[in-house]
Parts: sequence; structure tokens; C-alpha cells
Amino acid sequence: MKKSIIAVLLASVLPVTAFAQGYHVDGNVYASDTSLSGAMSVRYNTSVSGSPYIYANGYANSAVSFYGRDSDGDNFVCSVPTTSALYDQAVDIKNSLTNGGYLYVSKPSSSSTCSSVYLLNASYWTE
Repeated sequence: MKKSIIAVLLASVLPVTAFAQGYHVDGNVYASDTSLSGAMSVRYNTSVSGSPYIYANGYANSAVSFYGRDSDGDNFVCSVPTTSALYDQAVDIKNSLTNGGYLYVSKPSSSSTCSSVYLLNASYWTE
């Protein structure tokens, strides 16, 4: 009896995994002197040249920084100081970056301080 129940459950689940590919977007990074945007899955996109990357760092009670380079070699960096109104949100976003995340960060051209930070988590960037 238990074996037949397991067989029925497997039969109902396995076909779903066979066609559950879904919509997919390869990871890319776009960097300029005022903005950075990109998918955290960029390292999986073998069609992109130039070794693009995107990351964020920070530790307890310190500024949060966002970095990136696109496939053209354009770089971006900005930081959110602990005194900024964006600080708590920047910490939350940094801590939430995972495969499937799409990050957008901007700053004024004459500054190294981030003016906006945005994160979208979506299954179509997941590898």
C-alpha cells in the first residue's frame, strides 16, 4: 500500500519537473558613471565577455558599498554611509542579494554616495 502511494505521488510530481523550465533571462551587468544594474546570476552567463561582476559588501555598523563591472569594462562603485537615510534599506538589500536577484544602484556623477538602491528578486534570473 505504501509503495503504491509513493508511486502515485512520484508519478504526479515528476512530469511537472520535466517541463518546469519557465521564462529565463541570462544575467548581465550594465555600469556607467551614475548607475549599476544587473543580475546576480551574471557569472552563469557564458555568452558575456569581459568578466563582468556585481557585488555588495559591508559589515556591522559600517558603510554598505556596491560594485560592478560590465562586459565593456565600465566600472561603478558607490557607498551608503551609516548616516544616510538609505542605510537600513541598503543593509537589507545587501543581505538579500542571492541568485535570482536583480540590483539597481545609482549615484550623482559628482559623488561616490549612492542615491538609490533597488532590488528585485525574480525566478527568471535564477540559475
